[in-house]
Amino acid sequence: MKTDRPAQAFMQTAHARKVSFAGFLLRVVAIILCVAAVVAMMTSRQHKTIEVPLPTGTFSSNIGVIQTVDYGYSRAFVYIVTATSIAGAYALLQAASSVTSMYLAAKAGGKSKAWLTFLADKMITYLLLAASAAATEVVYVGEKGSRTASWLAMCVILGKFCKHVLASIIFTYLATGLFSISSIVSAYELFGKYT
Repeated sequence: MKTDRPAQAFMQTAHARKVSFAGFLLRVVAIILCVAAVVAMMTSRQHKTIEVPLPTGTFSSNIGVIQTVDYGYSRAFVYIVTATSIAGAYALLQAASSVTSMYLAAKAGGKSKAWLTFLADKMITYLLLAASAAATEVVYVGEKGSRTASWLAMCVILGKFCKHVLASIIFTYLATGLFSISSIVSAYELFGKYT
């Protein structure tokens, strides 16, 4: 049976647009999650007065020490802000590229562009995963403390700060998941060019 070439080309074009649209939606949601992660982390700041007991026999039994915490005090938190900012900017560029691909269909960009997108999606996914893991460890120690290192569980005292940081980490893990799916879509687009 002979196939109609214009109809087949139309079907391939329609399919390529659907895949590009799926990639576009993934990247838009990833942008939103990256922005939310950066905002949550950058607003994680808390001032708390902690009562410190004085030796007996002094005029007062306690003195108030003001403790200030900020995301910038931890390299892991600065790393997660940097990584999610890079990922958000990359997702914005790729979303714009996806819009272009939807209008130009399967002919938009060649194999080189598809390889670059595939590899960049993978690198961004790994970057976000590493940042999330590093920040998760810091929050875990802040939540549970470390008896062997004599570190206190600071999240009991600095709850607002820890909630902001935890929200940022959750947003970053969600963005990591979306970039993982996006890398699958870009792999599909890449290896579809070889068929």
